Amino acid sequence: MPVTIASDVSLEVPNHQPKLDEGEVHAWICDLGAVDAGMPALLSAGEREALRRYVRERDQLAYLRRRLIRRLVISTYTEVSACELGFESTCAICGSTSHGKPRLSVVELTDLEFSCSHSSETAVVAVGRKQALGADIEKIDRTHPVDDLLAFTSDRDERDRFEAHTEKDKVASFYALWTLKEAYLKAIGVGLSQDLATLAVEFEKGRPAALADRTPKRPRGWRVVLAPLRDYCIAVSHQVDAVRWFSGARLLSSLTSSWGSR
Repeated sequence: MPVTIASDVSLEVPNHQPKLDEGEVHAWICDLGAVDAGMPALLSAGEREALRRYVRERDQLAYLRRRLIRRLVISTYTEVSACELGFESTCAICGSTSHGKPRLSVVELTDLEFSCSHSSETAVVAVGRKQALGADIEKIDRTHPVDDLLAFTSDRDERDRFEAHTEKDKVASFYALWTLKEAYLKAIGVGLSQDLATLAVEFEKGRPAALADRTPKRPRGWRVVLAPLRDYCIAVSHQVDAVRWFSGARLLSSLTSSWGSR
């Protein structure tokens, strides 16, 4: 499947909710600190129970903000209030409903697809219609050696190619490889249950050019877009024509102000 490098990403800051056509994906880049942590009432009973299981306050806050951002962003594409959105999961491997790729449980909204990811203080929420998609974001840590991580995220050919990279290029290429693979695995619904080494990223002139899945009978037609943004590497796997990138700052400010005044 082809890999597109979105090297000049300029985040749109819309004044109103953008229309989502079937042939595109909207990817919202959100600061986790942009939502008011005093809105746990928006969560479902199950989410509030999961929140209580976190021991450290820092982890509770991170979980709360991630779930609030997911609800707030997705609700703007529906006529359903953020607090009334229902989510369910089914594992594509074992069929369990206790884990797996999340989706909206309201029948009228099942054509709306989404994928969420977070790293450090930033989250991405990708939304589309009638087409599965997957998103991943990783903060680039240039102080951490990536050689050990390459051992379980790449195959022998990939590792051999990495040996020719400078240390700086090796780090950048590793995060590209990681996010591309994870975004695709999230899109097809299997996540990290599939060995990352069964996927191969093909490089041309030091840049990712294609992603190959060696697993038999995988569906065709996938594309992956890679977007280096500040200190982050973001990937979205999709089957549509275009990905539009948005800043969630204005949207989240408006929504949190609205809910805070209730």
